[in-house]
Amino acid sequence: MSDFQIPQIGRLHHPEAFVTGILRNFDFASQALGAATDTLQLRLVKTEHGLDPNYQIGTTDGIDAAAFSGTTHELLFDDITKRIDEAELSREAYTQEHVRAWLDQINGQTGQEEPLFPGMAGEG
Repeated sequence: MSDFQIPQIGRLHHPEAFVTGILRNFDFASQALGAATDTLQLRLVKTEHGLDPNYQIGTTDGIDAAAFSGTTHELLFDDITKRIDEAELSREAYTQEHVRAWLDQINGQTGQEEPLFPGMAGEG
């Protein structure tokens, strides 16, 4: 079992599948929202530790966003313009590069955190 965890979220139930699903949805959100992936950010729903949280991928200016299930990685709502309530979302926002770094960490391809990727956290 992976020791990978995300600050304020904790350990995930299926870390590799969760992170891989998010990476796919960065591309989907880019097309659906008409924005380049490097202008998108991920925000996670604060949830109980151990669960794969729902999440929202949106533009950095906050104008457009798409909400996804953390379990199925499908859109949460039939209407793509509907968002997750702001009070449910973590304050931290992560880029696609952060998420790629998470996958590397889960797969043991990095042994230390890099300042470029402040969203990563791991234990021993």
